[in-house]
Amino acid sequence: MEKARPSLLVIVVDIQSLLNFALTKAGQTDMEALHKVIQDTVSAIAVFCSSYALMHRQNMLSVLTSQVISTSVIYPTPSDDSFIPELHTLSNKITTGITAAMADHMVRIGEQHLTDTTRGALSQSFSTALSIINRHKDVQSRILVLQFERDRNQNYNALMNSIFSAQKLNILVDALVLASFDSHLLQVGNVYI
Repeated sequence: MEKARPSLLVIVVDIQSLLNFALTKAGQTDMEALHKVIQDTVSAIAVFCSSYALMHRQNMLSVLTSQVISTSVIYPTPSDDSFIPELHTLSNKITTGITAAMADHMVRIGEQHLTDTTRGALSQSFSTALSIINRHKDVQSRILVLQFERDRNQNYNALMNSIFSAQKLNILVDALVLASFDSHLLQVGNVYI
């Protein structure tokens, strides 16, 4: 039996699509239901991260959020000295980080009057993920993109360039797309489930 090896997982959470997903599930005016949908989704992401960390004690993790005009590194935080998660604080850091990124995103939308046609940062987040992976060439790496709605067409070329770069580097790309439409992430030799 082959011995399990440590790996690096970089998770990219599309915040704008998460917010739209929550608004659709909860309704536009029910703030309590909206908060619950967001809280449940973020908790599920935190549980997934903890489960991944438990698979091997040397597994490394990074969580990024893709907002309308920026990318944020949620984990590891600037105070962390390693990509290897500490299980006793991981869930809290993930939940707090994604919630704070979502609040920041909503403030930016309000300030700048951004619309859905604004160029998103998914391709920028994907490039950041590739940069993180490039620093850890000695471990098997993969990227998991969590997307909750259809793609923004303005990002097509930049996103496809990032996907092709990942393919060239033999980096596995997984996508969880909770949308009724195909995603660009699923176009390049991926398996539909």
